[in-house]
Amino acid sequence: MKKLLLILFCLSFSFSGTMYFGYDVDDSEILTMGYNHTVKHWTCDETGDPCWILAAGANFDVNSDLMKFASFYLFPMKPVTKKMSVWMSLGYGFLLDDGGFENLMDTQLESQFPGIDSNTELSTGLTYGLGVHYNLNEKMGFGLGKSVNTLDLELSAMGVDFDPELDDLERTNVYFSYKF
Repeated sequence: MKKLLLILFCLSFSFSGTMYFGYDVDDSEILTMGYNHTVKHWTCDETGDPCWILAAGANFDVNSDLMKFASFYLFPMKPVTKKMSVWMSLGYGFLLDDGGFENLMDTQLESQFPGIDSNTELSTGLTYGLGVHYNLNEKMGFGLGKSVNTLDLELSAMGVDFDPELDDLERTNVYFSYKF
């Protein structure tokens, strides 16, 4: 994890982009660190201001008591004013650490049904989000957003596969960003 943090930190200095920290204000209190790199600007013919911005980015959870994720995503933004924009993200998330969830489920299954061979697998995939961002000046800004990591749980016991319902991990984040 420290290597990933170091690589992300070095990349942020080698490319001009935006590094950000996000704090989940919900019960999970997850701290996320990420980097966005602008891929394309579309400018309005009338004003010369950007009318759409497309960025690509990556983030990972630095501190979490629950599960830890890393994500790669596309990040379209629509400037509403010179200082404020709305954004959305769509990408793919990876589960870095399940927080002991799979072991807990295996232990529960073994205690409920001793002697039965069982397996638990937790996976993730799609990640998406919506939010607003406000630029304090040309370098710093803050924002508020909602992001979701989809989760899929597969249980198997005695050769029978089960696909129980599992809620996706939803976060309401406060962001602080810095442009390089």
